[in-house]
Amino acid sequence: MASMAENPLAALVLELGDFTLRNMFGLTGVFDDGDCISIIDENQIYLNAQGNIVDMCNKMKFEQYEPDKDYRKRFSHYFCITTLTDDPVILARYLYLTKKAIVKIKEEQIFADSHILTKLPNLTHKHSKMLADIDVYTTEQLETIGALESYLRIKNMHKGINKELLLKLHGAIERKHWKVFTPREQKEIFSQLQLLQ
Repeated sequence: MASMAENPLAALVLELGDFTLRNMFGLTGVFDDGDCISIIDENQIYLNAQGNIVDMCNKMKFEQYEPDKDYRKRFSHYFCITTLTDDPVILARYLYLTKKAIVKIKEEQIFADSHILTKLPNLTHKHSKMLADIDVYTTEQLETIGALESYLRIKNMHKGINKELLLKLHGAIERKHWKVFTPREQKEIFSQLQLLQ
C-alpha cells in the first residue's frame, strides 16, 4: 500500500487546501474540522455518505465500499467517487457537499438534544426553540448564562416576551415550578432585571 505522501489521490486532496489526512485502519481518512468526510483506499476515494449524500450516491450509481477486513466494516456506508477524481474541482465539490451534509446532521442532533431542556420544570418545546435561537442548547449552557441574561437575549430576538418567562427560566435553573416563587422572590428577580434595563 502506498503511503499517504505517495498516493496521488491523497496529494490531490491536500492540494485542495482545506482538508487533512490521517491513517485509519490501513486507510487514509480525509478530515475537515475533525469530521471524516471520505476515505482513500489505494487508488479509490469514498465519500462518507450520510443524510442526502446517500441519495445522491445512489442516484449517481456510485459503488458502495466493500471492506476486505472485518475491522473496516464501519466504512460500509462510504461510496466510491474515483471516476470523478481526474477533475479537482469536481472532487472538491463532492467533498464540500459531504461536509455540508455531515454538519447539517450534527446541527440536527444538537437541536434534537436541545429538547433535554424540556425536562426542566417550566420549559416547553417552544422555550427550547427560543433558547436555541440564542445558542443555548443544554441545561449546562442555561445555567452558565443564567436566567436573566437568557431572558434579555430572547426578549431582544422575539416580540411579545413577558416577565413570566424570566420566572420560568429561574425556576428551570433551580428545578422548581415558577409559580412557587414567593412575592418577595419575584420582586427580587424583577429588581435584578430593572437594574440591567
